[in-house]
Amino acid sequence: MNNPLQFKPTRQAPVYRQIAAYFERKISDGSLKENDRLPSTAELARQFGVNRETIQQSMRLLTRQGLLERAPGRGSFIRRGLAQKSVGIIFGRRIFTRPDQLFFGTLLRLLIERADDSGWNYRLFPVRDSETPEQELEPFRREYGQLDAAIEFCIPENIRQALLRNCPLPLSSCLFRLDAADLLEQAGHYLAKHGFRHPLALFPGRMPDLEHARIPAETEVTLCAADPLSGSAEAYRLVRRHLAARPECDALIVLEDSLYVPAVQAAFDAGRRIPETLGLVTHVNRGVEPFFPLPLTRLEIDPAEVAGQISQELQARMEGRPFCYTPVKARLIPGRTCREQ
Repeated sequence: MNNPLQFKPTRQAPVYRQIAAYFERKISDGSLKENDRLPSTAELARQFGVNRETIQQSMRLLTRQGLLERAPGRGSFIRRGLAQKSVGIIFGRRIFTRPDQLFFGTLLRLLIERADDSGWNYRLFPVRDSETPEQELEPFRREYGQLDAAIEFCIPENIRQALLRNCPLPLSSCLFRLDAADLLEQAGHYLAKHGFRHPLALFPGRMPDLEHARIPAETEVTLCAADPLSGSAEAYRLVRRHLAARPECDALIVLEDSLYVPAVQAAFDAGRRIPETLGLVTHVNRGVEPFFPLPLTRLEIDPAEVAGQISQELQARMEGRPFCYTPVKARLIPGRTCREQ
C-alpha cells in the first residue's frame, strides 16, 4: 500500500499502538492542536499504509486515553485541554552553589524553556541534603494528581531512592553522558597539529573510557583524575605537582569546566605562560565564556542538546516506548590558546 508518511513499524509493539504513539507525539509537540480534525479512516489507512481496522484500533486507543473525541457523522477531533499537561522538575539545591554542578543550572533553565515552548505547565521542587527523604519529597507527592510526568537530577542518593520506589509518574532521571573519549581525541589531535607533544589531561574521576581514546602516536598524554567535590584545591595541587615533575609538559587539556580556574591558576603560579610555554584546551558549556585574556580554544558542549534528549526520553516513557541516550559530543572551537595564527 502507499505510505506517504514513510511510517516504518517495528516489532516492539503492535502496529496500531505505534500509530497511536505517532499521534501522541504530534499532539505533544504541537503539530496537532485542540479541536483539529483528523482525516477519515480510509485516508489515514492510505497514509500509513495499513488496513482500516488497524486505524480504527488506533483511534479507539487514543479515545480511551482521552486524546480524541469522536463525533458520529463529523469525524475525530483532538480533545480540548491537552495543552495543559504538567511536568514536575525535582532537583538538588546545590546546582546553584557547587562548581561541579553549574551545568545543571543551565539545564534547568533550558528544560523550563522547552516546557514553555511545548505549552506544558511545570512545577519546581528543589530538595536539599536531608536524613528525612520522605519529608523532602512531600511537596512533590502532594502534586501527584496534577502532574503528568517528572524529571529529577542532582538530588541526594537517599532521596533519589525514595523517589524511585514510590513515584507513580513517568520519570526521567537524566541519564545522559558525555562522550569522554571523543573529548580527549579532539583535543589530542588538535594539540598534535599545533606541535604539542606532552599534554596533561585533567578530568573528573567519573569520566569513563578515556583510556580508549585514539591519540596520535607522536603525542604522550598523561591522564590525571581530580575530584570536583573536593573543591579547586585538589585540581590546583595536581597540576602544580605534574608541571614540577614533568617540565616537558607543554599543554593542558581540561575536560571539566569546574576544573578550569584551578588548572590555569596552577599553570601561572608555576611560571608557565599560555600559549607561549603551555597550550590550553578546555571544556565549556555553550553560552558560558570563562575569563581569559585571549579567546579560549575550547571543547563546547550544548546543554540544549541534553535538554532535548531528556524531553524525548520523558515522552517515550509516557508512551511506554524504550529510549536510549546518544552520548553528547563536543564541538572544538579554535581560539588563541594553542598558538593559533
